[in-house]
Amino acid sequence: MAFTLKKASYLFFIISLLFIITISCDTNGINEKQFRTEYYKETQLSNIYDNEISKLNEQLIEATIRLNVITEEFAQQPTLVNLISIRNEWTEMVLVWKQLELYRVGPISSSYIYYRINYWPTNITFINNFIDGTDVINESYIESKGGSAKGISALEYLLFNTDAETTLNSFTTDFNFERRLDYLVSLSQNLITKTQELEALWIAYNPEFISATEVGLDGSQNLVINEMVALLEEIKIYKLGKALGDTNGGAIDINELEAYRSQKSLEIIKANLKSLERSFNGDFAQTPFRIGFDDYLIQLGYESLAIEINNNFINCYTKIDAINNPLIIEVVNSTQNVTDLQTAVTELLVLIKVDMANAIGSTITFNDNDGD
Repeated sequence: MAFTLKKASYLFFIISLLFIITISCDTNGINEKQFRTEYYKETQLSNIYDNEISKLNEQLIEATIRLNVITEEFAQQPTLVNLISIRNEWTEMVLVWKQLELYRVGPISSSYIYYRINYWPTNITFINNFIDGTDVINESYIESKGGSAKGISALEYLLFNTDAETTLNSFTTDFNFERRLDYLVSLSQNLITKTQELEALWIAYNPEFISATEVGLDGSQNLVINEMVALLEEIKIYKLGKALGDTNGGAIDINELEAYRSQKSLEIIKANLKSLERSFNGDFAQTPFRIGFDDYLIQLGYESLAIEINNNFINCYTKIDAINNPLIIEVVNSTQNVTDLQTAVTELLVLIKVDMANAIGSTITFNDNDGD
């Protein structure tokens, strides 16, 4: 976002805040600083929900509906053209999801719906056993199965199992191709149901999310910061580190990349980072209240830290731009480029997990993030 727009947004916020303070502070029985902090947090959280979470939920539902339409067309006419169309729709849908992935907080987290929408790595043994079975395959059947055999990653396995021609054969001539088609269609139908459930959960949770301005573990600002940390750790450890061999003595393993079959691993990481950056800066929409963690840091006297964090986002994108091939190729042929990206993500992680959390007074909890 241009500096002048951000400055104008911040000025608009301060003027509005000062006006409200003059008419409300005394009656609320709190001092000006307390009121300003509470009002600031609530405005920031409203911005996160109104201009990011709710919009992404809408986009995700729309994307899953489009995916289902073309999937059902493919079931009627399993052609190479239709298969490519499904792959393209899947890619558009997953990149929306990867921006929403950041906000796994409160009852959204405890509902485990995230794992029913996208559990990775998918369990291909389960999927193939279900396809080779005899039970009727429909959405109710998919609903009854665990997250590792459905959702976004399961769709990727079926759609990008190998090259396009071989994948098409799996839906037209291979053994049990009719049941594979049924499984594909039912997965896409169930994904609509799950994304609609996610939206409903957020609609119900929204008032509590916005009003939870308290300091401590249950404060919404604290929850979001913890998820920022968790997502950066997931990128560092699971979306990059495991493929680089960090956990197995240095042996490169492309199968450890998220979405390696579709070769969208790098695009997914970039979508994650864009979501993190927007959350940090509050840059969700053209609205007067573009309030983010950067403004909050500035208010607390940490302007240099806000600048440093934004510079580190830029550094991450620079490292991404230096990668000229899908990660499945780059991690083998140009390993240093991928390592450089991991280093940049690590530096950003430290700034948010340590420096920003300490400046704001956030409590970082232990993250048992296993990359599912």
